[in-house]
Amino acid sequence: MSFDTFDFKHLRSWDEIIGAGAELAMNVLVHHFAIGDLALYACPTRSAGRPAEADKPKTLTALARAIGLDRSTVSNAAANAEFWRGAARKQLPLQATLGLLSRARKATGWKPGEKPIPDQLAMAEGIILGEIEAPKLPTELNVLGILRSIKAKIELLFSDRHLAETQAALVDPVDLELLQVARDQLIMIDTDEEERPF
Repeated sequence: MSFDTFDFKHLRSWDEIIGAGAELAMNVLVHHFAIGDLALYACPTRSAGRPAEADKPKTLTALARAIGLDRSTVSNAAANAEFWRGAARKQLPLQATLGLLSRARKATGWKPGEKPIPDQLAMAEGIILGEIEAPKLPTELNVLGILRSIKAKIELLFSDRHLAETQAALVDPVDLELLQVARDQLIMIDTDEEERPF
């Protein structure tokens, strides 16, 4: 086996690139669970906090060293494989990531060696779905940038090139008048950062 350089020149669109990336990410998850299941089979009784026991058989540390992975990687895979078993694993959304699976599992308070209870699985699934479905909001709101963007878009609607389309889309003359008022009000807001003293 060797590590080849992958050529993705055959991908012609952003959607094709995203599709290829999603497939690769899915393969990462499949292998993560396979390593976890292997670790559970090889080390049925895992003891926490003993990473120095690499020469003892049937320890995660010995397995990790033998297969060339970090102990933390194997331990995390084993914990995820033990928590997300059977139907719970099959029902995971395709958008789930390794980090999200681990965060959701840890948030439930579950510990390796315990059988996850339905409430813990439901809580973890809720965390994953909430993270996937929640819009990613910026940590800092660029108010001036948003206002400049809105002003530019409204100006575009009233440009000679698009005015007929705007009038056709806004059948009610009151709507067109309201848009004109909004345009006039936005023009009065100073969005020029260079003139601001702070």
